[in-house]
Amino acid sequence: MSRAVLWWCAGGLLLSHVGLLLGNIWLHSETGYEGMHLASGIVGWRTGSFDSYRVNPPLVRLVAALPAALVYGEAELPLAEDPGHLRSELMLGHQLAKQLGHGVDAVVIWGRLACLPFALAGAIACWRWARALAGEAAGLAALALWCISPGVLTYGALTVTDGPAAACTVLAGYAFYTWLAHGEAHRAWWAGLALGVACLTKFTCLVLAPVFMLVWVLHRWQQRRAERPRGSATPLWQLALLFAVALLAVNTAYGFAGTLRPLGNYAFTSLRLGAPTVQGNVASTGNRFAGTPLGWVPVPLPAVFVDGLDLQWRDLDQPRRCYLAGRWLPKGVWYYYLYGLAVKAPLGHWALALLATVCALGQWREQFQAPRLCAPVLAMAVLVLVSAETNMCVYMRYLLPAVGPFYVWAAAAVCRPGRYLKLRAWAAAACVLASAASVLWYYPHTLAYFNELAGGPLGGPRCLGGDSMDWGQDRYFLARWLAAHPEARPFYTNALYMRLPEEPWAEGVREIPEGPFPEGWYGVTAGAVSESEASPYAGLSRARQVGRAGYSIYIYRLEPSGQQAADEP
Repeated sequence: MSRAVLWWCAGGLLLSHVGLLLGNIWLHSETGYEGMHLASGIVGWRTGSFDSYRVNPPLVRLVAALPAALVYGEAELPLAEDPGHLRSELMLGHQLAKQLGHGVDAVVIWGRLACLPFALAGAIACWRWARALAGEAAGLAALALWCISPGVLTYGALTVTDGPAAACTVLAGYAFYTWLAHGEAHRAWWAGLALGVACLTKFTCLVLAPVFMLVWVLHRWQQRRAERPRGSATPLWQLALLFAVALLAVNTAYGFAGTLRPLGNYAFTSLRLGAPTVQGNVASTGNRFAGTPLGWVPVPLPAVFVDGLDLQWRDLDQPRRCYLAGRWLPKGVWYYYLYGLAVKAPLGHWALALLATVCALGQWREQFQAPRLCAPVLAMAVLVLVSAETNMCVYMRYLLPAVGPFYVWAAAAVCRPGRYLKLRAWAAAACVLASAASVLWYYPHTLAYFNELAGGPLGGPRCLGGDSMDWGQDRYFLARWLAAHPEARPFYTNALYMRLPEEPWAEGVREIPEGPFPEGWYGVTAGAVSESEASPYAGLSRARQVGRAGYSIYIYRLEPSGQQAADEP
């Protein structure tokens, strides 16, 4: 295949990726935490303070909120945070929705468009990294896997941190690989900058630092053992430069506010760092390092960054019930994310992973080289990190930073030069096409995507709860259903938190009442359906379904006798 054809293929994949992302941006309503991210970003631009929503670094919300910050002045959109509240972003999100009303939809769409370059950067990094490892076929395979990934298509089209964190993780991994491969100081500088940017998207990306250190140590050991002239190609001072640039990037983003504060001078709220009790949004403070030699050590990070990490750990200190395979567990389990991958990842991805494992075992000596280990070790580190936090087995999106490095490793392992290359390349193409067919069959409902073994999106509520199925994304689809069925009144729903627009057809839409359900039509979210017997809507979810809005809102009808009508309106 000529180079021109390869470039056309890559360009076509990137254009298709943009088109699919734009479709998700336009077709889906505000989800989960998008309003809180945008409101906190607007406050950040105005005040230069990042106290609100500090459980995440500020980069993504600042990028997403930039269009709104440019359009709305403080007089037009007054937002006031409560500095005494641990999670003031909740209040800010409510203020944004109340003050803008239906206009918040446009703010969300512009914020999503502003975050679109993150997904493109991740796609290009996958392409170039896999191509550097194993050639053009591997690059195209990794690019295609990224472009049709249901997780990337979902969270790359939202204003939350998970999609950008996935993109910046693979970008930082690629930059680190190029430094290891070439050993040039300017590449260490770029790798450090990429690491710093990744750490500014999500705290999960902090796992990059120990992974980089581990891979570097292995690389130096392998070089010295081989007694090659390039044994000093990646000296310690360049690694120090890499981490220094990353620290500089993080501190610059926060304006060096509180940098070098002694560790003992913090008032922590998490059990891990010193708080004896944590209840709701009221927590006692403490510091296990105060009065110890470590308490005098200056922390080379901004104070808000450290406070945010502590607050994130505080959230992880509180066990949450876990819904898994139709059962409620008192807390999460270590295999939650493995099960989630089994039901959420396309079967073509699983076939490619199996093929890549076989191919890697066949060339294990070559695969054990440190630069080649960077991608699989990084993916495994993210998986181990999120699986270890069993108090928070709720969101599959936490695993998203692992997908880019995994795609790079799988594509490079299958498409490496050698015997049966054409056969392996065709097998990889078949896996990619199978995944693409499965994802596109359910598009644009990529957030609710489940593979065929799980029964597709309709089988999702039997497998996982939380935002793995239902995150408020189908308000527009519910609006269309209600407009097309004016006779479906009165209509009761537990989805009014999605702010149905005040249109004439929305008359008669109200909250589901407590107690006996009156006759009428009911729209119940998939999250409530998945709660089974624990849900107050369990009786409705067992009734015969007569419609649905997207894949996350199920519609039922109750007749005066309490029996479900057999026909769909």
